[in-house]
Amino acid sequence: MKNDDIKYGILQFNNKYDHILIEEYKKYLDERVFLDKQLEYYAKYLLSFINSPIIISLQRKAKLKIIKNVMKYAPIINISIFSDKPYCINCVDKEILNTTFIDFNNVINNNNVINNNGYSTISPSVYTKNIIMKEFILHINKDCLYDMNEIIEKYIINEINDKFIEKVSELGNIHNKEISNANIPLRILRKKYSDIELNQKIINTINMLSNYIATKSRIGLANWILLNNKTSKDLNIFGDIGNIKYYLDGNIEDDVVYMGRNNSTTQPGIQVFIKTDKNSNIIFDEYIEDDNIQLKMFYSVTEQGFNPEYNFMKINTTDIVDQRYLKLQKIKEIYG
Repeated sequence: MKNDDIKYGILQFNNKYDHILIEEYKKYLDERVFLDKQLEYYAKYLLSFINSPIIISLQRKAKLKIIKNVMKYAPIINISIFSDKPYCINCVDKEILNTTFIDFNNVINNNNVINNNGYSTISPSVYTKNIIMKEFILHINKDCLYDMNEIIEKYIINEINDKFIEKVSELGNIHNKEISNANIPLRILRKKYSDIELNQKIINTINMLSNYIATKSRIGLANWILLNNKTSKDLNIFGDIGNIKYYLDGNIEDDVVYMGRNNSTTQPGIQVFIKTDKNSNIIFDEYIEDDNIQLKMFYSVTEQGFNPEYNFMKINTTDIVDQRYLKLQKIKEIYG
C-alpha cells in the first residue's frame, strides 16, 4: 500500500481500493478532525486487523461498524516513558486494589513484657492494604490531538513525578527527625576542607546515610538519589555513587537531595500503580464534548508498611545561617 493512498483517504480491502467505504467512514469523523495526519494514524491503527482473513470476509456495513467501535482518540503511551525515573511502575487492571506486603513487628508476651529478657523478637507478618486509584484527566482539543502526543506524555510524567516527590519529601522529613546529621552544610564544609577533601566528605556522608537507611528499614541500602541541576553542580556529583543511581529532576527545589530505595511491592516503601492493558500501555477512558476530548487515566502513588519513612531521606545542603539568608532575600524580593 502506498503512502499516498493513506494520505488521500483510501483504505485497502480485499486487495482492492474501496472508495465508497472510505467516504462512509469519513462521515464518522468531524471535519476538523479529518486531517492527513489523523487519517494516517487511524489507517495504520486499523489496517493491522482489517486485512485479516476474518475481517475481509465481512460485508461493508459490518466492516464500518467495527471501524466505528475500535476508533480511538487516545494516543498509545507505554509505561516505558518512566524508564529513567527512580521508581518502578506497577501495572494493574483495576481501579481498586488490594495489595499484600510483608513487614516486621515486635512480639510481646501476655504480661505486656517484651520476650527474651528485654530484647524484642522481630517476626515477619503478611499484611494487606486497600488502594483506590486516583483519576487524572487531560483535556485535549480534537484539532491538535495527534500533535500533542509528546505533550500528553510530559503531563503524565510530571503528574506522577510531582506526587512521588511530594511523598518522598513527606516521609523524608519524618525520618530526618530521628537523625542529627542528615545534612551536608556546604558553606561550613567549604571552610574546613579542600576541594578534594570536600568531595570525599560528601561521598562518605551519602554512603553513611545509605547505611542508615539499611539499618532502619531492615531491607537494604539506598539505591537512588534525586536532585536538580544546581544542587548537582554544588555537590560536584554528576553520576552514580557506587550502587546508588543518580537522577536529575528540574522540578526539585534547590539545595535538596532526596535519597531512597526502590522496594518491591511486597516490601514497605512507596509504590506507584498505573492502570494499563496487557501490553503495559496506559488505559484511557475517553469522553467527547464538543471540540474537546477528555482522556482519563488511573494511578496511585502510595506508601505502605508500618514505617515506610525509613526507606527515604531528605538531605539539605544548607545550614541555619543559609536558610535565614534565603528567607531575607525572599522578603526583599517581595517588599523591595
